[in-house]
Amino acid sequence: MNDSLHKTTASRALWKTLESELSKTEHQPSRIVKAHHRAIKNWLMLYCPKGNSSNIEQVRGYFESFYHLCQVGRWDLASNILDTKPTVDSDKEFHNQLFVWGYFTEQIKLYEPLLGKVSIVVDANSYLALGNIRHTLGQIDSAAECYGQYLRIVRRIHDQEGECKALVSLGNLYDTLGKYEDAIELHSQSLKIARELNSQDDEARALSSLGNAHFSLSNYAEAIQYYQSDLEILKELNDTFSQVSTLGNLSSVYVFLGFYDEAIDYAEQQLVLATEIESQSGICSAHGHLGNSYYSISEYDQALEHTNKQISIARTIGEQPSVCSGLCTLASIHYSLGDYDSALENLLELFNTPWSIHDRQLSMKATGLLGNIHYSLGEYDLALKYNQQKLEIAQELGDQQAESIALGDLGNIYYESGDYEKSLEFSKEQLAIARRINVRWSEAMALSNLGDTYLKLENYQDSESSLRAAHQIFDELGDQNAVAVTLLNLAELHYQLSFMAESQDYCQQALAIATSLDIPLVQSCLELQELLDKQTK
Repeated sequence: MNDSLHKTTASRALWKTLESELSKTEHQPSRIVKAHHRAIKNWLMLYCPKGNSSNIEQVRGYFESFYHLCQVGRWDLASNILDTKPTVDSDKEFHNQLFVWGYFTEQIKLYEPLLGKVSIVVDANSYLALGNIRHTLGQIDSAAECYGQYLRIVRRIHDQEGECKALVSLGNLYDTLGKYEDAIELHSQSLKIARELNSQDDEARALSSLGNAHFSLSNYAEAIQYYQSDLEILKELNDTFSQVSTLGNLSSVYVFLGFYDEAIDYAEQQLVLATEIESQSGICSAHGHLGNSYYSISEYDQALEHTNKQISIARTIGEQPSVCSGLCTLASIHYSLGDYDSALENLLELFNTPWSIHDRQLSMKATGLLGNIHYSLGEYDLALKYNQQKLEIAQELGDQQAESIALGDLGNIYYESGDYEKSLEFSKEQLAIARRINVRWSEAMALSNLGDTYLKLENYQDSESSLRAAHQIFDELGDQNAVAVTLLNLAELHYQLSFMAESQDYCQQALAIATSLDIPLVQSCLELQELLDKQTK
């Protein structure tokens, strides 16, 4: 049976059900009511979308029938349409399928008319769905209001499973706002209730949310444990849509841990599943994770391709958080390529979106990146200002990974300002945190910074050991940009020690990588090469 026939069969079955209910009336319907009934029948029995039409056109008959039922005051039947499966073999109800496809605005038009019209249970379900959509769209205040209404209703009717959903939803809002301990408290309550009720889908949702909160606190081992437990349950439930999200979460953790092959593998799995179920939000997320992963290993062309796809899809479906996340990644890529004007344009657009106010993690990351751009432009006062802001936010949020990076960036600024002792102090703090949370990329960055500073202080032994350790980690992680930087620093170290052959070798290696990546480091390599050429003549 082809797809169109599947949809036609399902819509005709729906009409048979509606026809039976519409005929149960004590009074002869008016001409206007009859016209609406006829329109419903035509949309469900006669409407046959083309095979290549969009998903929204494939279910147009359901939207139109919903509208006509509302016009004649049959809110109960209109509500039933939401729970109808759009094809005979669909595993998602009509309203949930719209969320999978990314038709958020259309969903809102289904829920809002039903409020106060059918029953308190329908009101509760509508508020929860509206809260999820508003959160996805980055409308935090509206989402909080909807979740609050939902929680009040489920507590009034003593619906424990509903309370479980409300707690995890509110916890997700707290996570977005950077209130991670509050989020963990709500998620833990939700998990307890879910297990008492033996509700596996609610248990999976709570586990995933706990993973998110621990990830934000740089508790990566705990985050992975929660995500893997979540994924195991989702596979048992055959919940492909939720698996898409969890695979993306695992990709994020492995990027931060520096295991980029694993990160790419999870993101590719996410993309395959999201494409199979036509989840635009999931496809968008997968491209975002792939963009981050390829950026982390300096494969900028691939990173740009995936990030631009992420932003394009996010704009199409109105998903502001993903637009902003993509803009931040895009700015990072342009910064690494030395295109500071484009990076600043990306950040300006990001900061002008309302979402940047709510998402403190993203705002913190963008602020630090802004500081790095000013650092690269030699504007150290501005660089110091923005990186200090990032450090304060990171410490306030309890984000140890971000704190570690901010300390390293501040150390770099003091290094360029000639305050090597202060630079050393910040880099040592960075290294201590990186090792405590077991993030190898941050550890390598701290070692690289220490190597540079020791070189300035003419502590050549500690400089070389730090740089070699940094180079080894970066090489194992596949971060070619950072590998090139450490090779150049080793070249400069050996130049100062008058070991010209070793310096020449390191410089050539750095130049080859920098040239292949087309990054600004090429110029620094050429300058050192010129000095080496003079020494060997």
